[in-house]
Amino acid sequence: CDELGILVLEEQVYWHGSVRATGGEEAISTAVRLVKDMVRQHGSHPSIIAWNTVNEIMIAPPYKPGYGYFLQDDPERELWELKPEEYPYLRRFLQDMVEAFREVDPDRPVSMVVGGQWAKNDAAGLTSVADIIAYNGGAMYLSEDFMGPKTGKAYEFKPDYYRELFPERIHLMSEGILNHFPYVRADWEKGKKAWRWSAEYWNIINERPWFCGGSMWCFTDYSYLSPMVVDRFTDDSGLCHHDLHGAVDRHRLPKGVFYFYEAMWADHPVLHILGHWDHQKGPTQDVVVFTNCTDVELSLNGKSLGKGTPCSEEYPAIENPPLVWKDVPYQKGKLEARGIYGDQQLVDSRVSSGSPAKIIMSASN
Repeated sequence: CDELGILVLEEQVYWHGSVRATGGEEAISTAVRLVKDMVRQHGSHPSIIAWNTVNEIMIAPPYKPGYGYFLQDDPERELWELKPEEYPYLRRFLQDMVEAFREVDPDRPVSMVVGGQWAKNDAAGLTSVADIIAYNGGAMYLSEDFMGPKTGKAYEFKPDYYRELFPERIHLMSEGILNHFPYVRADWEKGKKAWRWSAEYWNIINERPWFCGGSMWCFTDYSYLSPMVVDRFTDDSGLCHHDLHGAVDRHRLPKGVFYFYEAMWADHPVLHILGHWDHQKGPTQDVVVFTNCTDVELSLNGKSLGKGTPCSEEYPAIENPPLVWKDVPYQKGKLEARGIYGDQQLVDSRVSSGSPAKIIMSASN
């Protein structure tokens, strides 16, 4: 990260119910020691811009020491849920971690990640502990009005509420929105939704000059099959989708949304037609192109379909918004995009598959 210029927010290994009052004073002293060890080990790296204490402390699934997490139908589940009586302990736990960070590294800011359970974070006083208020993807539930407990006002973008409470604080999106669109690499329909939510996400952040920045969660598909997650995210087919929300798959092969990000940020030419060109005969299709090129023209079987319309009105604050050709009649053949980047001409194309063929296999000794 030092060599590549990647900015790092490094955090301790506390997450989802791992901070509970049952830990007692020993857990707090252990956390302080781990904080100091981590800073001494990694603090000389210029890529680290801030430290983080705990991720999503209030999203605490019922947890019993020595037993683990409870599934939905466990009869003891309710007994081990996080209770308001534990809030003072959580606040002190966080405060001691923050003070430990400041003791060994007074120059870097310290964050605490708010991830859902917004009212509970307020009630426990956790959002006022650290220098940075960091938010996870739940802040992007734009269809649900969030009622600010301390202002009585509704907020479409939840960090606006905390900005009103803490105007001098640093605000950062620590996890992006990709986790809400898990899909495999060939799933073109979900890929269309994924890039639009990503565009909405970055547009909202870029429209707020007080917002420090954000990240995506996550870049790469991963395997995450704890019983709690399988219980919450498994569909009727028995497949757990929660590990399929990367911009690339586990083999680092790009999904469609990868090229959306590349077109926004890359300093090299990008031209990519989203998806395939194998559809049901007859219906029209919207064609989307991710690019940082100029003068991009689309053609189908050699016939020009003109230049695409940038999504600038929908997403005015993002760089290089995707181009869209609305309602292109599907015809089997070759779909081709051409664009200019400096003195280079780029070409990307999609070709319909041919007639099906069969493979005959036989075994021999």
